[in-house]
Amino acid sequence: MTVFYGEMLQTFVVFSRERDRYFDSIHGDTRVVNDSFVLVNKTLYEEGKEIIRLNQTHWQINDSNPFEINQMNSTDYERISNDFFREINFYGFALVLNGLYFLVFCYITVSMFSLAANNQAHRIRLKFFRAALGQDIEWFDLEDSKDFAIKMTTDLARIQEAIGDKVGLTIYCFSCTLLAVIFAFLYGWKLTLVAFATMPVVAVAQAIIAKMQATVTIQETAAYGKSGSIAEEVLSAIRTVVAFGGEEKEVNRYSQNLEPVKKSGIKRNFYTGLGNGVMWFFTYASYALTFWFGVKLIVEEDYELSHLTIVFFNVLVGSLYIGQASPYIEAINVGRAAAIKVFETIERKPKIDSYSITGKVLNELKGKIAFRNVFFNYPSRPNVKILRGFSLTINPGETVALVGPSGCGKSTCIQMLQRFYDPNHGDILFDDIDIRDLNIGWLREQIGVVGQEPVLFGMTIAENIRLGNPSATQRAIEEAAIDANAHDFISKLPMGYNTIIGERGAQLSGGQKQRIAIARALVRKPKILLLDEATSALDFESEALVQSALDRASQGRTTVIVAHRLSTVQAADKIVVIEKGIVREIGSHSGLMADRGLYYQLVKSQEQETDETEFEEVDIANGVVKLDRTLSVASTEYKSEKSEAVEEEVMIFRSAMKRLISMVLHYKYSFLLGCLSSAVMGISYPLYGVIFGEILGSLENKNTSVIQQKTVTFAIMFVALGIASGLASFLQVYIFGAIGERITMKLRIKCFHAYLRQDMEFFDDTSNSVGALCSRLSSDTSEVNGAAGSRIAIMLQACFCAMGFIFLALYFQWKLGLVVLAFVPILLLAAYFETQILAAQLQSASDAREGSSKLAVEALSCIRTVASLRRENTFYLKYENELIKQFKKTKLKCHLRGLVLGFSQSIMSFSFSAGLWYGSKLFYDGLIKEYKSIFKVVEGIVYGTSLLGQAVAFSSDYQKGKRAAVNIFKLLDRKPKIFDGNRNGLTFKSFEGKIDFNKVSFSYPTRKDAQVFKEITFSVDKGQAVALVGASGCGKSTTIQLLERFYDCDHGLIYVDNVDIRKFNVEWLRSKIGLVQQEPILFSYSIAENIAYGDNSREVTIPEIIEAAKKANVHEFIKNLPAGYDTHVGDKGAQLSGGQKQRVAIARALVRNPVILLLDEATSALDSESERLVQEALNEAMIGRTCIVIAHRLSTIQNSDKIFVIKAGKVVEEGTHHSLIAKRGNYYNLYNAKK
Repeated sequence: MTVFYGEMLQTFVVFSRERDRYFDSIHGDTRVVNDSFVLVNKTLYEEGKEIIRLNQTHWQINDSNPFEINQMNSTDYERISNDFFREINFYGFALVLNGLYFLVFCYITVSMFSLAANNQAHRIRLKFFRAALGQDIEWFDLEDSKDFAIKMTTDLARIQEAIGDKVGLTIYCFSCTLLAVIFAFLYGWKLTLVAFATMPVVAVAQAIIAKMQATVTIQETAAYGKSGSIAEEVLSAIRTVVAFGGEEKEVNRYSQNLEPVKKSGIKRNFYTGLGNGVMWFFTYASYALTFWFGVKLIVEEDYELSHLTIVFFNVLVGSLYIGQASPYIEAINVGRAAAIKVFETIERKPKIDSYSITGKVLNELKGKIAFRNVFFNYPSRPNVKILRGFSLTINPGETVALVGPSGCGKSTCIQMLQRFYDPNHGDILFDDIDIRDLNIGWLREQIGVVGQEPVLFGMTIAENIRLGNPSATQRAIEEAAIDANAHDFISKLPMGYNTIIGERGAQLSGGQKQRIAIARALVRKPKILLLDEATSALDFESEALVQSALDRASQGRTTVIVAHRLSTVQAADKIVVIEKGIVREIGSHSGLMADRGLYYQLVKSQEQETDETEFEEVDIANGVVKLDRTLSVASTEYKSEKSEAVEEEVMIFRSAMKRLISMVLHYKYSFLLGCLSSAVMGISYPLYGVIFGEILGSLENKNTSVIQQKTVTFAIMFVALGIASGLASFLQVYIFGAIGERITMKLRIKCFHAYLRQDMEFFDDTSNSVGALCSRLSSDTSEVNGAAGSRIAIMLQACFCAMGFIFLALYFQWKLGLVVLAFVPILLLAAYFETQILAAQLQSASDAREGSSKLAVEALSCIRTVASLRRENTFYLKYENELIKQFKKTKLKCHLRGLVLGFSQSIMSFSFSAGLWYGSKLFYDGLIKEYKSIFKVVEGIVYGTSLLGQAVAFSSDYQKGKRAAVNIFKLLDRKPKIFDGNRNGLTFKSFEGKIDFNKVSFSYPTRKDAQVFKEITFSVDKGQAVALVGASGCGKSTTIQLLERFYDCDHGLIYVDNVDIRKFNVEWLRSKIGLVQQEPILFSYSIAENIAYGDNSREVTIPEIIEAAKKANVHEFIKNLPAGYDTHVGDKGAQLSGGQKQRVAIARALVRNPVILLLDEATSALDSESERLVQEALNEAMIGRTCIVIAHRLSTIQNSDKIFVIKAGKVVEEGTHHSLIAKRGNYYNLYNAKK
């Protein structure tokens, strides 16, 4: 294009000279003939002396011989005019062809690279997820794997952007630059060398800046990964956070971890702005140097004007495309930084590879197990020895029970048998073969596992059971469910076995989950059965049936049982007593009792608990949700308010950008400076056109001294323009980038805070998950930068540029200006179509990404269950299917976007062709006196149009930002039904804790057709300790949720101290309640911080923490840890055993000193001795407090002041233990279920 443009300019110059000479012969004038001769009114002068007077009517002077006067007639002039139009038409048509070339190849580049990026991103996502699933458990212990949602959304999106059309456009820019350099050297190597003299400086500077950008981006990614892991942890335990009033604490923790993200982002924008500023300064400086030296060559070496123009335009094009490549390079550098962690995971070779195909596969596994002098400590706690020379032999078909205090290493043995870890020293053998020599996948297929905290997945009940055996038929699934005593409650569900149970089985009770987990293990028909407190969450009737099924299942299988309730293991062939990581005693129940050793002491401590019973807490048929389960996340609309939601969405859409801009205007002084900088940058393009046109006009002059003088002036102007543009470019990128980072941080905090203030109805809808929320928190807020950050700078720059070239068009030649401006609406129309294409593409991609992220996060957060089932490939295929949904939809949109973007990029050539052709006609007709006006208008407008084309290239970012802003403000505007963020509601100086349920009816919002309470009525007096008992699904845990005001009742009233519970300040009411759940959730703090979490309204002192730990019987254990109370408990308390976590959770509740104490199986995970001590502590803590106890072990509730028996949503019996036994009613039947 530059060659055509240069030759066209030469045509204008030649024709201008010939035309002036022709008209001068008619009218008389003063013209410069060459360096020495001047023609004045038909008289030729040399250095002021008259040489000859010309009398011809028509004449011309031959440039090769100033004294040779030739006759020119009208025919000659007509021939010159025809030559002029022929050449203009030729070069104009060539520019049109050049535009078509741009259109075709830009379409190919963008569409093909976009398709390739989609393909590669699809493969990377699959490889990353597969690699993460295949990592050993040690990796999950040591790495911060909770930021998986961040990697699956933000990081992989950055990678996709980096390898997509940005690569194609970068290659396109650099290939254009390379061709420009080649043509420049062909037409004038001397001038080209001078023109590119600044390029090495620019290249070195850009390389250094790119390196800094990459370093800062790595820091930014790592920092956000940490804050993202906090968000995932908190949202996974939302009910625990709310119950203990930890919302502000978690928002502050999240905010503090976002601060490094913001600082790194601002630094990145600083380096980007610096790079742009350097580039623009040296670009205009090279223009100045090029023209100055080019004119020198024309004067001294008879250099062709067209060659100067071609070299200059090639330098211009090279610089322009390098500038356009800058944001693309930044996107690529950001993608490179994001790819580091992703590819580290993909390329990591785990020590224990679950995908390994090596290792022995036995024809038959007999089931002999041997531990030989095994030493082991967890990788995350190398100083804490778990197994210390553990040796044990289990013969084929034996049922062996592992018993001992909490933390002695029982569950560790279960994990090592599944080869989650390898011993530090010693060997584990299966059928006399080292476990490390067996194929790990085959080994896990031979083992069935039921854990203490069973994990289910967000699929149907049938699919969950089938995870145990993918080839199981529906009949086999039902038989397994019958054996697990789960068939009856499943059959009562509206969808039966096709009921979707939510993320981690959120819609089931603990007992129901455990029975399905048992069915999952039984359908596997394993050779080895590992039961880790497999019946701990069952009521007595269910336990008796399930235990009988497990006893049958154990026949002919090697079975290892971990149990705290020694009554469940008395029939074991061998009982192994473990203490401090070594075997203390081995024998049968009778033999160990006769030895009167450690086992005897454990049994004796449980003798007073022989009258045990177990009940479940919740039934999905009644719609009750377990208290502290990991819940799936809701959308932002109430199903019962669809019409209002639609109207609200329209209003939010209209106001989203307005509200976003108001956030930008908060930084008004920075914003004004940024706007001023954008104005300078925008106006610099038209100014460049004016200066360029003046330079071209000066070359018409034959007086070399005048040309040189003007050249120096214009060169200085270019340098000044370079300084102004460089400074303005730096300021606009840095300022708007910094504003964007600050707004992004603010929005992340606002969104996170908005999540934490939502009621539980928000979290009960199964359409979303924790992974989806984290994905939105990451992607939506990041994408807002497209509408509030550096893209504002580009938009403002484009606006000022448009105003500038409109002024050029109207001031210099309005007719020509209108013709060139006619192409701008076409460009804007192309931009509109592109945004429409992108809008649909982004929405479908967002939906698919959230679905896949939900599945991936669920699988990774339950990796132990996935690994033990050996279902990595099952979840991998499900994830792949989720991605394919989006993958297929993107192909057509990639082609459409390539076509539209290619058209927008070709506009420059089309507008050049039309503008110069029409300008030549106006020039010939005399409507334009000087051809430099043509180039001022055309060059200024077309150069500005290229900026609009660049803005179009980033219109996707703006569209993403606009859509993300709508989503964010929709969330921020959602009004939860139960929220007290403005501190409204009643508070009292004295609070007694009297509780009354008065004809309360309730059903969960997601299951309105399943009523939990049917006008239930009961009272708890001040200081009373009452127990709630009943069969599965009666609604015991629902009372706790209603008292915590996670929900409000549908009908009836709940009174606390004779005041409607809805009138209290929610936060104040919750601060008076202490809660201990059946499945305690700890946070990735230290032990001390976890205990102090019980009271977030003040600074809990170390003595208070220690006192609470002593009451919970956990102080001695903590004191013996290397780091003591500063020991970090890991993700969800993973570094502690179940009993240790439970005791820390009890200490957390006690440190609060609550008026009302809610105990939901508070001692279920404790061994007998720990339970006895903790129960004594709880009994003491219950004195003077109102207590509601839900327990499976009747020994813990027999001394209650009152026991309420709940059945079918109503209280059917109430009284003391002895009075209820005397009635021989429902309680009596429950009491005798175990006997």
